[in-house]
Order: sequence, then C-alpha cells, then structure tokens
Amino acid sequence: MAEFIETFISKRRNRSSNSSTNDSPDRKKPRSSLNYSEQQHVEEDGEPPLAMPSNMQSEDIQETLHEILEKLGKLDIIENSVNNLQATLLDSEMRTKTLEGFQFKAKKEINDLKESLSFTEEEYKSNLANVDKKQESISLQIATMEK
Repeated sequence: MAEFIETFISKRRNRSSNSSTNDSPDRKKPRSSLNYSEQQHVEEDGEPPLAMPSNMQSEDIQETLHEILEKLGKLDIIENSVNNLQATLLDSEMRTKTLEGFQFKAKKEINDLKESLSFTEEEYKSNLANVDKKQESISLQIATMEK
C-alpha cells in the first residue's frame, strides 16, 4: 500500500491538450506571463511545469504520508478484526440453526415418548382391571369349591 501511494504521488498524469481546456480558469496561467523556456515546456506537454517543492515541504509531505500509512495499517488491522468477527458471527449463526434443528427434533421425540407413555399407561390400567376381575373370579371359584 505504501509503495502504491509513493508511486502515485511521484508520477505525473499525462494530459492531452484537449483535457487542459476542461480545467478551471483559476488554475491556468496566461501564456504571456510565462517566460520563453516555460512556454516551450507548455507547448510540449500541454501544461505548465510543476514547481518542485522545497526540502522542508517534501519532509512535511513525507511525514504526512508516513502518518497516513500508519493509519492505513491500523485500518487494515481493524478490517481484519471486523472480518474475524463476521466469520465468528456466521459460525455462531450456523451453530444456532443446528441447535434449533436439534431442539425441534428433541421436542418431537419427547412428544412421541409422551404419547407412547400415555398409551402404555392406558394399556396397563386396562390389563390391571382385567387381572383384578380374573383374580376375583378365581377367588370366588375357589371359595365355592371349598364349601
């Protein structure tokens, strides 16, 4: 990223003479105010030469660029953290959906077991009543035989 910014700043955009007509009038110098060497340079490139920044200005720019690069590095760290949080959130959502599926299945199985238990209880009560009746009839038969 640092190399990109440095190359971006160090390179000059090439403009055609047609695109220079689209610039605002404040940025353009009238040709009469340029000296002869500047006029030749303007005629070759289609724009006036850039003024070279002083040593102090380039140090200020370099410091500013380094600060920007540090902040971009921090932004990359934040972006990685956000991406990790998104991945964790997605994983949590998938786990939640899986647990909800297990919960639904477990509830269905519990309801099936409850129905089975109630049916078994009814069968047990019915069979117990039949056993009690049979036991009474056998007891009566034994009592009548003993007499």
